[in-house]
Amino acid sequence: MRIHIIYLLLLCMLLAACGKVKPQMPFSLRHKQEQDSAALALILFNQRMALQADKDILEYVKQHDVETFAMGVTGYWFRKTLKTDKEQISDSTDIDLRVVYYSLDGKMYTDYREPVNLKNTEIIFPVRDMLDNMKTGEQAELIVPWYAAYGSTGTADIPPYTNLRIILESY
Repeated sequence: MRIHIIYLLLLCMLLAACGKVKPQMPFSLRHKQEQDSAALALILFNQRMALQADKDILEYVKQHDVETFAMGVTGYWFRKTLKTDKEQISDSTDIDLRVVYYSLDGKMYTDYREPVNLKNTEIIFPVRDMLDNMKTGEQAELIVPWYAAYGSTGTADIPPYTNLRIILESY
């Protein structure tokens, strides 16, 4: 009989425990969910901006002799405008590099020429990738979406979300 009472008490405790109200989420976690929704909205905004950038760049390339352009690995387009048979540019090559940044509508942002050692220089990926495939004395044109260039922050000279036309000249 004692065992029946123990089983009955255990059953009552189990049923009583199942009916309890679940604890509420701590405030700190609720606040984190609000931050996550803001982060999600920013991600969705950037995705829409990236899709628009791809459309704008494709339209630009179509208007400027699409047959001479090729697509790079991160969504940028490029073409060599002057080819040479000189030395292949590498990390150990010291080159005199001229870089000109334009918006797709033709506004010039920067134009600089300086000696560069690629091993010690920070360059955006599309420019670096192009230089790895160039020889000394060659020139190239790149059409780069904002997300492969200076992103949503931009630089002191280049506004955020700016698609770029970049002219490279190596000497």
